[in-house]
Amino acid sequence: MEINGLSIVTLEHYLLSRDELAQQAERGESAADNLLFFKLDLRQRRLNRYQEGSYVAYHKGVLCGQSFQRLNLFNAAKKYHGSSNLAVFKIPKKGEIIEKTLEEALGEFT
Repeated sequence: MEINGLSIVTLEHYLLSRDELAQQAERGESAADNLLFFKLDLRQRRLNRYQEGSYVAYHKGVLCGQSFQRLNLFNAAKKYHGSSNLAVFKIPKKGEIIEKTLEEALGEFT
């Protein structure tokens, strides 16, 4: 699809490298910030570009990846960023409450 000569691309199955993650504005300092910023990003509609039911990875509150494969995303992010301060959350489907999706979360977010 093109708009004014620009190709529109849907982002899916991506993971920021260490260098790319370092270029993002810091949002938090610990694993507890992952859940806080995931909920904030949902409320502020920053995650609307991703399909409901897919998964997003956060490292110290910074969105760093997305995939439809929860475990693959977690393992890839863990390989790049380590398991501390890393979490993977499911983007809720319409009508699904966030607390229900947290049952599928992986990593550190408390």
